[in-house]
Amino acid sequence: MKKNIIIAAVALLTPTTAQANKAFNTSMGQVLTEYLVIQKAFAGDSDAGVAKAAGKIVKLAGKVKTASLAGKHAKHYKKLPGKIKAAAEKLVKAKGIKAGREVYKELSRPLVMWATLSKVMTVNIVFCSMAKGSWLQAEKVIANPYYGASMLRCGEVIGGRDTKHAGASGTVKVAFASKPPVGTKARCPVMKHVFTVNANTDRSVHKGKHYAYCCAGCKPKFDANPKKYLKK
Repeated sequence: MKKNIIIAAVALLTPTTAQANKAFNTSMGQVLTEYLVIQKAFAGDSDAGVAKAAGKIVKLAGKVKTASLAGKHAKHYKKLPGKIKAAAEKLVKAKGIKAGREVYKELSRPLVMWATLSKVMTVNIVFCSMAKGSWLQAEKVIANPYYGASMLRCGEVIGGRDTKHAGASGTVKVAFASKPPVGTKARCPVMKHVFTVNANTDRSVHKGKHYAYCCAGCKPKFDANPKKYLKK
């Protein structure tokens, strides 16, 4: 009888798998909040507030509990807080935007993995082949933290909340019969990224067709050799 009471008491004190997984995602969501502060800063070519947010991530990551996690992704989840904390500690010490952005890639990897595995639908997962890095952002319009204003819209939504709005391969136009208006989804003929045309989007006309580009570096490449990019 006494043994059964002890077992029952332990069961009450031990969190269920669902409770542990929910608590884990809640804690990771707090980390995400500070991460997004850094993403916005770097996208705006600033490092203001980055060290402070990174410091908060160090503390939050250290409090994420993983011991009771279970399920097919538990093995991966248990490694994430340590990786996040280590990267955030480096970011606290990083000097300048360039160094900070490099460390930010390291910080982004475990958070992108979490968002992918947990199917977090409050953010978008974005990839930039030019930077060879991914990141998370809350906004629908791409804001590249690795390049800032120089290639702010360079990137492609590959997962998360607005994935289905980004358009599947082959469903978004590369060439248009007329100038694509602001708000149109287009596929860059150079990078093959799907992006949203805005007022500052570079455009050009080739053989009567209109083309738009995901970032400033793509237009001169296309204009110099359209045949190279249209045959892909």
